[in-house]
Amino acid sequence: MNLSQLYSLVLAYSVLLQCLLLRKHLLLNCNKEPETKLTEGIDYTIENGLFVFTSLYLTKRGYCCGNGCRNCPYGKELRIE
Repeated sequence: MNLSQLYSLVLAYSVLLQCLLLRKHLLLNCNKEPETKLTEGIDYTIENGLFVFTSLYLTKRGYCCGNGCRNCPYGKELRIE
């Protein structure tokens, strides 16, 4: 085995190890919700005892859930499937 082949083998092993470590990290953290604290008046309000997300929070969240949220910035209506 020459030096070039050895280098290629080490590089391939390094990439494989990185992939395995990333996979382990993703598997351990896939069911965890991001830990973010919500601030009343900025991320939500309380109306009639219910939490109502603001359009700012819904925009930061990044997607429409399809539940017909009062302040939905995505213009979606209640989805019935």
